[in-house]
Amino acid sequence: SHGVTSVVAPSGKASELLAYLREQHGLLLAGSLGELKGKVFRIGHMGPTATQEAIDDVLCALSSGLREVGLDLQR
Repeated sequence: SHGVTSVVAPSGKASELLAYLREQHGLLLAGSLGELKGKVFRIGHMGPTATQEAIDDVLCALSSGLREVGLDLQR
């Protein structure tokens, strides 16, 4: 879908990362189901979330969230 991006979560940390994003940043990203549960999460970017500002907010929150769950990003 053009309105959703799927992301492979690092080291099975999808649930922890999604909880952090929801609780600390008010972002509701979607987990996955079936064999991908806990391995993949989805970011919606359509309608009001399809702005550069909204996407930048999600990327900044993801960066913070990855560090929070113990994964540092190389810059």
